[in-house]
Parts: sequence; structure tokens; C-alpha cells
Amino acid sequence: MFNNQKKSLYMVIVLFQLLTIIPVHAETPGIQALIKEAINNNPEIQALELKTKAAGLRISQEKSLPDPMFMIGYQNEGFKALNLGTAPDSELMFSLSQTFISWGITELKGRMAEVERQSFEYSLDNLRLQTATNITELYFDLFLVNKQREIIQSKKDLFAKIEQLALSRYASNAGKQEEVLMAQVEQYMLQEQLEMLTRTNQAKNAMLQAALGRDNTTDNIISVPVEITAVNESEENLMQQAFSNAPMLKEKQSMVEFGLLKAEMSRRDYYADFTVNAGYVYKGSMDPMWNLSVAFPLPLYANNKQDAAVKETGLDVERAKKEFDAARIMIRAGIKDNMSMITASEKLMILYKKGLIPKNRQSFDLMLSGYSTGMTDAITIISTLKRQKDYEEQYWVQFVQHEKAIAKIKELAGLL
Repeated sequence: MFNNQKKSLYMVIVLFQLLTIIPVHAETPGIQALIKEAINNNPEIQALELKTKAAGLRISQEKSLPDPMFMIGYQNEGFKALNLGTAPDSELMFSLSQTFISWGITELKGRMAEVERQSFEYSLDNLRLQTATNITELYFDLFLVNKQREIIQSKKDLFAKIEQLALSRYASNAGKQEEVLMAQVEQYMLQEQLEMLTRTNQAKNAMLQAALGRDNTTDNIISVPVEITAVNESEENLMQQAFSNAPMLKEKQSMVEFGLLKAEMSRRDYYADFTVNAGYVYKGSMDPMWNLSVAFPLPLYANNKQDAAVKETGLDVERAKKEFDAARIMIRAGIKDNMSMITASEKLMILYKKGLIPKNRQSFDLMLSGYSTGMTDAITIISTLKRQKDYEEQYWVQFVQHEKAIAKIKELAGLL
């Protein structure tokens, strides 16, 4: 019986030593391939791409003058008969008119259309970055669930071994039946957690499949092992990159430029458009006639229209500038917050990996040896094993938070 206990103890220790934290790479082709797939399949991105292309086609339209107008008409004297050439008031009329936009307006409209197209491009880049962040977060959520399942399964196996030791001790009258029951209850509780994590795994898979634009697929996405991503940039450098490259800021800046152009156009609206009209009148055998005229609106209501428009566009410019400043503040705060998250996670991961996990493992090994000889009770060794499970889970929780924070910083800094 004692030899069987030693054999079981040896198997438990070997299994426990095999529970190592496996490093893998966070920028694996698997994640990048999923990001690329999501960007290619995202209907919102596709819609914005079409909107951007359509906006580009408006530039030449805005720069063009209105189409000229051609008019043909006939005027007859009386209703009894056509009397062109015999009646002085009967005539065949032709006219051509062209409206000319006031100076610089067409160029301004073209520039506004170009700036608007650029803002759509920046929105598109920002949406791609948001999609990449979303995929990364969902992927690491799935990764964490799978890690938790692995940890629980390994601990479940260890509790099964503890149960076997408890049964052996009970059979030899060295242990109590309640120790066997405690080990069994722990296994049932872990099985409950496994079932809940299986459901969570299915939900995370479904969310990731939807984000990838996949439809009618039952294939589960398997998260590959990953290694912690190193942060080689300082917080200040990341902020400078963000202020230079972030599509969100570029979009806000383009809105400021758009507002300035619109304000300039509202000021030029004081200079009215005018229409030039040239006409020719054919009178048959009588001498023909021609005419030339210019038409332009009278700014009688400038106080209600042009003046108000200038004030409105001025306020729009100020609003756009405030939104730009708010975006800069948000980016700065976001980078600082996520950098602090990265620093804290790295410290905690070192604490778990080099301190709590190995020390608790040593404690478990000693307690397991003591339990087989009756020097340690079951509740102590079970509590130690539960702490080991918690430490290993918390290591991977911090790992995932670390990778999510990096993904968010890349989004804020405009790094795809």
C-alpha cells in the first residue's frame, strides 16, 4: 500500500511540474491574418470605401460652371395664321445664356470637395485601426478562455490524484472520508467552471466570427500560443507619433480646414453670381434683331443671409478646432492610461511567474509529500492547489490586459 502511495505521489509531482507557462508570440501571422480578413470583409469599411470614391468624383463637378442654357422660341402676331416675315411682331427667337460664379468660388468648392474626400480617407484609416483593435481584443479574450480551460483541466487532474491519495489513506485507516469528499467536491466545482468556460468559448468564437464577416460557419477559431509583446517606444515618442499619424486627428484637422474654406466661401457670397445672355431674333424678310444682357441678384437681404452665414461658418470653425483639441487630449490620456496598464501588467506578470507561482508550487510539493505521510491535512493542500490555479489564471489575465493595451496604443498612434 505504501509503494502505491509513493507511486501516486510521484505521478502528481511530475504532472504538477509539467504545468509551465508556455511563451508564444503576440504578433503571429494568425492574428494578422484575422485582422486582414476582418478589414477585407467588414461591410462598414466597404461602405466607407465606396463613399470615399464617390466623394473623389465630386471634385471635378464642384469646379465646373453651370451648364449653359439655350433657348428657342417663336412669337406670332394673331391666331389666324403664321405671319413670320409679314407681321412686324412675328419673330423666331434664339438665345444662349451662361451663369458665371463669382470670383474664386469654383476653386473653393473644388478644394472643399477634396478636403471632404481626405476626411473620408482618414475616417477609413481610423475604422481599419478600430477593426484591428476589436479583432485583437476578441482574439485575446478567446485566448484567455482557452488558457483558463487548460489550467482548470490540469488542476482537475491533480485533484483526481489527490482523491486517489485520500482514498488510499482512508483505506489504510490513515485518513478521513471527508478528505475524499473534499477532493471530489473540488473536482465537481472545476467541472462546473469548465462547462461555463465552454459556453464562453462558444460565445467568443461567435463574436469573433461575426467581426470577421464570416457567415454560416461552424468552425471554431483556435487561438495559437503567443509571447508577450515588447514595448520599445517611450510614452512621449508614442504621443508624438500619435499627434503626427493618428487618422482621428487628421480627420479633425481636415474638418477645421473644411470649415475655414466654407467660411471663406460665405464671405465671397457677397459677390453675386451673374448670368450673361446673348439672343438673336429672326423676322423673316424684315431685318433681324439681336440682344445682349447681364443679370445679377440684388443683395437686399444680406443682413439675413450673407451676414448670418459668415457668423455661422465662423462658429463652425471654432467648433471644429475644439473637437480637434478634445481629440488630442483623449489620445494623450488614452496612451498614458494604457502605458500605465502595460507597466502594471508587466510587474504583476513577473511577480506571478518568478515569485508566487514557483514558490507556491514548491509549497505544494512539500505539502503533497507531507500529506502522503500524514504530516499535512487535506484542506491545506487543497487550498494551496487552488491558490496555484488562481495565480496561473491571474498571470494570463495580466498577459491579455497587456496585449489589449498595446493594441489600443497602436490604434491611438495610428499604427496598423
